[in-house]
Amino acid sequence: MKRYEFWKKQWGEKAAEENPFLASGASNFAKNPIEFLHNLNHIVKNLQLQKEDIVLDIGCNVGLHCISLAHWVREVRGIDYIPELVKRAYENTRSYPNIEIKIGDILDIPFETNSFNKILVNSIIQYLEGTEDVERAFGEIKRVMQKRGKAFVSLIPDVDKKEQYLNGIWKLNLTKEQKEKIYAKNEAGLWFHPERLLKIARGIQLKANILSIPTEIWQSWYMFSLLFEDNG
Repeated sequence: MKRYEFWKKQWGEKAAEENPFLASGASNFAKNPIEFLHNLNHIVKNLQLQKEDIVLDIGCNVGLHCISLAHWVREVRGIDYIPELVKRAYENTRSYPNIEIKIGDILDIPFETNSFNKILVNSIIQYLEGTEDVERAFGEIKRVMQKRGKAFVSLIPDVDKKEQYLNGIWKLNLTKEQKEKIYAKNEAGLWFHPERLLKIARGIQLKANILSIPTEIWQSWYMFSLLFEDNG
């Protein structure tokens, strides 16, 4: 549980950031908001969103994706396990009648089986404890996903890029203390072999494919995405 408590503290502190992108940990979106739109398009395209869809946003943070997707679909349910973020997400989305925000964990999703036909998991699984938690998370995604549904698990760090990414931190124009803090956070997160995640997903009868991230998004050089589909 050490990793869990580490990230709970980190994200609880992030929630105080005035800029919603910074509160979401997306500093590149804060610097260049058009990247958020490219990422949103990446999500909409791969989930093939339609007006009657019921979407679950796991790790909804301050609710930016919930707001962005509300126009596309019938209902959006957002969950996050950080109380400070849930409070901000609720305030940000309270005027949208088709959005519901609540406390929830990807390891124990607070919805009934077969509740959603579309699921978004954006930049989340790297904050889990390890492989066992990843397996449990994928099982929970499958449980709440309807037959022939889709789940988009996006922005996953590729372990083959880890060394290059971490070494690049020392080249940033920041103080030594700032660089050490960034390094520690990225070292603490999980990095994955794409094929390992495919094996886990397919082991619980999910159709899974690796997707590249559009080059317009900064993380594209060291991250990848996965698309899950229920085999019915």
